[in-house]
Amino acid sequence: MQCHNCGKQNDKNATHCSSCNKKLNANPSEEFYCTHCGNPLLFANAPCPYCNSSLKKNPDLTCIKCGQNIQKNSMFSHSRKLNELDSVLLGFNTNYNGEYCTKCIKEERAKAKNILESYKNRFTSILAQMPVITLEKPTNFTVSKYCNIITAQAVADASEIKEFLKQNGKFNAELENNLHYAEKECLASLKKKAVLLGANAIIGCDIEYAQLSIEKPAFLVAFMGTAVVAEDFEILTETEQYIFNAINLKSLN
Repeated sequence: MQCHNCGKQNDKNATHCSSCNKKLNANPSEEFYCTHCGNPLLFANAPCPYCNSSLKKNPDLTCIKCGQNIQKNSMFSHSRKLNELDSVLLGFNTNYNGEYCTKCIKEERAKAKNILESYKNRFTSILAQMPVITLEKPTNFTVSKYCNIITAQAVADASEIKEFLKQNGKFNAELENNLHYAEKECLASLKKKAVLLGANAIIGCDIEYAQLSIEKPAFLVAFMGTAVVAEDFEILTETEQYIFNAINLKSLN
């Protein structure tokens, strides 16, 4: 094991350097690197054993939360920034550029994660309550905006169709379950696509089934409808819309 303070090679089981008697750190949680030669340093301000340089502190760079000085140079930095989603969750805008120390950024990300969970619960509730109807001109609510036509597809295993035929037309429970699961997947996807467009209801919904294969029986289940904004139902705020899109766009692409 090499000492990061003086560069001396030591036995792999050694706990202290045989040359400088500094403690050896086999699994450092954070590495410091020399700004000139790029080799690792055990201590941030100790002279580099390779080129006799050291990692300097930038007196103008401090953690925005605790005020601690942050070490930063062209090779290595303790400075951390929030990503766009975490910034919005914590009440900042997407261009927020605050810099944190390692400890504080972990605390802020943990706080953002907890806030995100509360948003996810709210979105789940909104999706569950979203009206989906087959009528193109609903009579029980008023449409204020037509967003777009949306579609969703899923494949249902139909290998039990042979058993279905053997039973002289008696519907097979397993096949029915598979079709029902595919329908639920389609409907959930359709609702997410509607909310991504800023809608809060779906009208003119239709469902179609198509057999995909004879050798390996499977059914394609397809939903189609029109995403609309209805005056009678709740709609996401601008912040909520950004957060919903951020966590759902990737999963649908």
